Amino acid sequence: MGNFREDLKKGEEMEATVRELLNTKWFNLLKNPQNKEMDLLIIEKWIEVKFDEYAQYSGNFYIEFESNWKPSGVFKDESIHLEYWAHTDGITLNLLEWDKFKERVSELIARCRNNKSLTSRGFRVVEKWGDGWRTKGLLVPVEKLQSQAKYIFNL
Repeated sequence: MGNFREDLKKGEEMEATVRELLNTKWFNLLKNPQNKEMDLLIIEKWIEVKFDEYAQYSGNFYIEFESNWKPSGVFKDESIHLEYWAHTDGITLNLLEWDKFKERVSELIARCRNNKSLTSRGFRVVEKWGDGWRTKGLLVPVEKLQSQAKYIFNL
């Protein structure tokens, strides 16, 4: 793990990679309902991209849910409607349906917190992580996250 600026740069580079990959495969095209000047209408799908390079070594993805004592990551602003959550280790891109993923993460956090050891079938809540130990997250084994993915792409 690097510092915040290094991590941000890597994350932005991965967003560009995801955009490249999905731009040619991901848009739904519809006949323009107004049928004026343009032939087709692109339906956008909003995607949150998370790059977790360390997952290659640890075997776990880190799903942030709180930063600086406020909801963040998977529980970010409710007014933003996402279609998909993309989690990548730089080798594969796992595309998960946002609503189902968010609900599943909530269930897993509750289950881990009800378990004294904070673990449940390979999942674990981490109370202090990156950015000055001010984030909380859920560690999810890579294979369990991939089993929930709607699509998996090799990068």
